[in-house]
Amino acid sequence: MALVDVFPENPFTPSLPYASAAQLPVTVPWGGKALQMGTPLIVGSQPQDTQFLEDRCAFSSDSLKKTSLTFRHVSRGMITESNTHTAAARHEHTSFSIQAQIGGSVIGVSGRGNYEARGATNQDDTAEDELTPQSHGQIVNASFRTEYQSGWIGFVSPPRLSPLALELLHTHDDPHTAFRERFGDYYVGAYLLGGANAQLVSSNDIAASASKDLSGKGEVRFLGFKKEKKFDSHEKADAAFGQIRLTGYDSLEAWECDHQENEDVRLIHQVADENEKRCRSLIGRVNGKVEMFQLKDGGVVSVELCEGICRAHLVVQILLLPYKKLREYAVAVLANASGTDAVDSGSHMASTPAGKA
Repeated sequence: MALVDVFPENPFTPSLPYASAAQLPVTVPWGGKALQMGTPLIVGSQPQDTQFLEDRCAFSSDSLKKTSLTFRHVSRGMITESNTHTAAARHEHTSFSIQAQIGGSVIGVSGRGNYEARGATNQDDTAEDELTPQSHGQIVNASFRTEYQSGWIGFVSPPRLSPLALELLHTHDDPHTAFRERFGDYYVGAYLLGGANAQLVSSNDIAASASKDLSGKGEVRFLGFKKEKKFDSHEKADAAFGQIRLTGYDSLEAWECDHQENEDVRLIHQVADENEKRCRSLIGRVNGKVEMFQLKDGGVVSVELCEGICRAHLVVQILLLPYKKLREYAVAVLANASGTDAVDSGSHMASTPAGKA
């Protein structure tokens, strides 16, 4: 794939085909499915063509067993709040993760995928003939997004390529294409541990009271919904709110919501309050699971423990590394080009989350 062929329509929106063509390490959100380190991913031109090749590992099975995995502790996070009054500003309510570009079913995390897709395309779902004469024809959006990473699990050093992988690189007339068709573009190089939580409320901007309650005038956290706030009959009416929709997810609990109301906003209010509690407790819940698995900085992590960590939804993202950045890969291709049988006796290039794009 040439860069010009896969350049994204919106350069501010990440594209996995473009990242693959540029040989960039990438991170994508993950769900509760167990995924073995070293698993290959092939990137298709269409989302449905992108898939993990779990039965075609490019690494030697013996090397995979002998290569140690380690946990490294970090502590970093991000909280973002946005309040807008037009669908044109919808990009402020998403992180535009690459996950949204390849489909939630591919990487096993539907909650975040649904939220990203909704946030990226959010617009007035009410037909013009359904709007009241008082309608302003705008959308009021209020959102918060919270992400926290507590550490990562990765290879101490990359495992060795399998004899079949090396044979393709040493002998094939087009080694890059032959390798890609068999083993894909990327391999799973690390699990990033943590959690993510987000919530987006959208409504027709029909009355000043509705706008105020949704946006919070930019000074109240979590959408401006106050627990002591009592909605009166006027605020519940269609003429006050029009359509109201809540979309949200919590990666650590595998919770997601996409609910729409036309009349009574009490349910939306209740769900928003409950997810606010999840958001406030995200760091504590993540650290609690890290302690449950007894992960220590610099400690060795077994393959069996990694499976349990994945199923506990503690892997918030996975790091995908391109094969072409492996030293062993590069040396084999050079040997093929020069017509020699040179074999690299050294190690691979360093591949850790610290070096990702």
